[in-house]
Amino acid sequence: MAGSTARLARVFFAAGSIALVSASAATAATFKSDSGKLAASKVSGVTASGGTLSFSGTAKPTGTTKFAGQIDFTSGQATGLGAPGKLTLKHSGKTATLNVTKISGTTLSAKLGSKSLTFPLSYSGATTTPNSTFTGVSVSGVAVNLSAADASALNAALKTTAYKSGKKFGTLSYNGIDRELIETASGGPLALCNSTSFTNQNTANGVVASPIKPAKGAASSSCTQSDENGTEITFPEPGTTVGFIDTATTNGRITLKGGIKDTQGSTTGKFTSPIFVLLGSNSVLSAVVNGNGVSLGRQTVATVSITARPTLTITKSGGTFTIPSSGTTVAINDTGASLLNASFCTSTCSGGDYTAGEAIGYSGGTTDFK
Repeated sequence: MAGSTARLARVFFAAGSIALVSASAATAATFKSDSGKLAASKVSGVTASGGTLSFSGTAKPTGTTKFAGQIDFTSGQATGLGAPGKLTLKHSGKTATLNVTKISGTTLSAKLGSKSLTFPLSYSGATTTPNSTFTGVSVSGVAVNLSAADASALNAALKTTAYKSGKKFGTLSYNGIDRELIETASGGPLALCNSTSFTNQNTANGVVASPIKPAKGAASSSCTQSDENGTEITFPEPGTTVGFIDTATTNGRITLKGGIKDTQGSTTGKFTSPIFVLLGSNSVLSAVVNGNGVSLGRQTVATVSITARPTLTITKSGGTFTIPSSGTTVAINDTGASLLNASFCTSTCSGGDYTAGEAIGYSGGTTDFK
């Protein structure tokens, strides 16, 4: 699938820091990923110290996705970049501690005591440099200016008249590694190639597996591993945000539509709204489980063994993320086996009870995103 419009190129920060230093310490330096600094303009008699900020927010595939913020690759403008930390200013025995909270749009937000300050940012002289793979970006030369309220608060705290409304307070720079949200236009598909041995076991147990719309079943020439039966079930992805990928590790999460329905006479079991959590050797598949009309909620029902790492290609206008089907095995875990046995093997199963570790198929596919 392909995104219909160019994506807003951006960086989602999982963690990192920004250092704020005084003008006297503003020398050339090489910054690590997810870092930066604010070099304060020289003000007579004022010194600055401390000021290290930490980006707030985390990107965890197994939990709620909370990103610290994003940066546009073209303009360098940040949106919602949580950056808590302190910058201490001193003048003639007076101290002002500036507690920076956020960088967003054209504002750097901070508190000085009980006062909330909003320093205007100007990107007109800024330089924005994405790396060649668009998985990271460096921004420098962002002017941090003073509003009337900013100047008044700083002058009052430091007993000076040096700060003036409209003047530059300092210069901001930052850089970071991309934690990329995947957005698609129409979605899918990711395919599950059916295992011959698991299909034969279902047949012997009188269990018929069928796709739940919009998932589809079909013969597939791409299902060519030794234990594949030549058929597949394809799962489309939602047309909006389908998950996220950490570009540094290719870990992440992909959500899908549809599901699988197992039927044995009047007994049914449904596994819908699958989510692939991609964590290397700890990758898993979860689904919303329903047995004979009774919802059991979302359960982790299978493990995913990925012998070849997913590949990620990002460009300014979009990208592709590929889960290799060759060697990518989806196998039921203890929960999945227990659910199948409880539903279909309450007395006996001619083809044998289901056990953890049985491969139900091999999964793979490519997601094009914007």
